[in-house]
Amino acid sequence: MTATIDTLGSAFAELFSQAQEQGLVDRELDSRALAITLMGTLHGLVLHRSLDPDIDISACGDAMRAMYQGIFRTQSNAA
Repeated sequence: MTATIDTLGSAFAELFSQAQEQGLVDRELDSRALAITLMGTLHGLVLHRSLDPDIDISACGDAMRAMYQGIFRTQSNAA
């Protein structure tokens, strides 16, 4: 399982690096830390869903999208 998490983490980090190169994500943020944060958020959502099957996953997705767009985006792309 660790290998899978490492592989997924590397893939997310690479995607964040590419987004940083394109000016879509703040270059001052560490791409690996962004990947770990995203995976932690997803794992937490899975855990909460396993404890409460009535959680509105769609609403959680909307909240995550708003959070990540507001926090990670560069100022020029935030508008």
